[in-house]
Amino acid sequence: MSLLPDSPDMYTDNCTKPGQIVASNCYIRLTVFVVTVVLIAACAVINLFQTYLIQEFPSEVWSRDYTNMTNATGIPIHIDVESAPSYLYSSVLTLASISVFLRIGFVLKLLFMIATLVTHISLFASAELFSQYQYKDFDTEFSMLPYSAKAGVVLVFLACLLHILDRQIEFTSRSDFLWKDKLKFEQEEVETMRGINKILLENILPAHVAQHFLTSVASKLLLKPKFSCIEKIKTIGSTYMIASGLRPGKEDTSKPQYDIWGNTVNVASRMDSTGVMGKIQVTEDTAKVLMNAGYTCECRGPTYVKGKGTLVTYFVKTPTTGGGL
Repeated sequence: MSLLPDSPDMYTDNCTKPGQIVASNCYIRLTVFVVTVVLIAACAVINLFQTYLIQEFPSEVWSRDYTNMTNATGIPIHIDVESAPSYLYSSVLTLASISVFLRIGFVLKLLFMIATLVTHISLFASAELFSQYQYKDFDTEFSMLPYSAKAGVVLVFLACLLHILDRQIEFTSRSDFLWKDKLKFEQEEVETMRGINKILLENILPAHVAQHFLTSVASKLLLKPKFSCIEKIKTIGSTYMIASGLRPGKEDTSKPQYDIWGNTVNVASRMDSTGVMGKIQVTEDTAKVLMNAGYTCECRGPTYVKGKGTLVTYFVKTPTTGGGL
């Protein structure tokens, strides 16, 4: 009898379930956020309540023996004054810990930052440790200002910077969400339109014939990024017409009208319909361009083209038609 889950997927789901619950439940997220921030903020300044002033012992105290010294009353505990900046660094880490929660609103983060700033700066201003730190000449920069005031300026500046970053992160996250939601909606529209087109195509053609055109290999090739500039025009018999870089323009000589593909596609279609099986037929202008590029073209002669009249056309020589390049 196995004690393991029946499938790896079940085991994976059991492992990720707690994280999914926290990510999907706002009340649990807020509880974790509040408890974590309060604990970090308290740990950053809790030692301030256990410190005493460093006082100079009277000379007669130093002359006593160690036993009498430990039994003396009113002797303060010696705390290193140089450790005062560590409380500032701890407050900085507290503000940073508030900012790292990505699933919490930036307004709520700002409120907790303000509460942390007010609490810590008030403790710094009332703590004798910071006054003693400046009195002992450890703080030499801007010595006219109290060290607690300078610490407050640093914390306020950092809180403003973190608030700006939080606002930018939330703006980016909201934009990503809207883009993903829009993309999902557009994909659903594409799938719906694809289903409608398939139904219409199957109403016109037999199902197996419609499936042949829907799964065309040539159409799948156009989905690749390197063929993104190429667009399918239409299929003419066994010919698959594609185009790239064409401009819209006017077509037809007797009754000119605007066409999105212009004259180029119209002439190409006529070259296919009036051509010869297994050969590439082009107009005289195209043949000149190809011959300048090193291709060999054979003149077919005047050919009647519907909508264009009589045109001089050429066959392009290729290895498959017995010619060369």
